[in-house]
Formats: sequence, structure tokens, C-alpha cells
Amino acid sequence: MQHSEKSKVGKAYRSRDDLSTENQRLVPAQVAEHRGWLIVQTYEDQGISGAKGRDQRPAFDQLLKDAVQRRYDI
Repeated sequence: MQHSEKSKVGKAYRSRDDLSTENQRLVPAQVAEHRGWLIVQTYEDQGISGAKGRDQRPAFDQLLKDAVQRRYDI
């Protein structure tokens, strides 16, 4: 990867009673901007606990599949 290219990032979000997926976007977006990363995809399982398995979290499942296919770097 050349220095002029931005790292491509995939991000996953899940809902919790005290933390909505919207609230979870702020800090990672700031980190990505600070480090010069390009967020190419977000994966959001709204209303689904992170304690659930991959089979019950379609967005998380897609995140992992995309990682295997190297659709993002980080």
C-alpha cells in the first residue's frame, strides 16, 4: 500500500440497552479521520445483542465474510 492511499476500514456495531449503534459511531469515526483511514462499510445489527452468535447477527456475519475476502484492511 502506498502512503498516499488510505487504509480501508470495516466497522461493526451492535445495540445494547445503554448504548445505541448511533452513539457507537462517534469515536471510531474520529479515530479513522485522525489516522487517515477511509471507512468503506459499516455493519450494523440493530436490536441484536453482541452475545448472540454469528448465525443470529447477519451484519457481523457479513463483516467476517468481507474480512476473509479482504474488502477492507483494518
